[in-house]
Amino acid sequence: MVSVEYDAQDFADAQSWLQRVAMSVGATEGWTDRLNRLGVAGVEYAQSISPVVTGSYRSAHTHSVRGMTLLIEIDPGARNSRTGTEVTRYATNVEKHHEVYARTMVQVDRLAASVLDSMAQEIV
Repeated sequence: MVSVEYDAQDFADAQSWLQRVAMSVGATEGWTDRLNRLGVAGVEYAQSISPVVTGSYRSAHTHSVRGMTLLIEIDPGARNSRTGTEVTRYATNVEKHHEVYARTMVQVDRLAASVLDSMAQEIV
């Protein structure tokens, strides 16, 4: 399956410190909410760089947050609007030629750094 799995545990120490400080000054927005926003941004980025023939591949990108992990992937139930073929059947071939998920991972890394920066700015 073609996907990007972003393990926020890499930022857990910084997040934990920021969360403790945020709680002490009354900032309450949770880490899950921030990962969710990061997921939305990652999906939007993947959609913006996806090749389009029928639009099925582009619209099949989805995300979920499980604990400290953000997963951006092709919806396993998505089907090509013209042929009815499962998008996951040709997603790997699209990735070989366009590197949508490889490029999305780079973008998610950049965005994650800015998320931590914004958390720090909110509590300063």
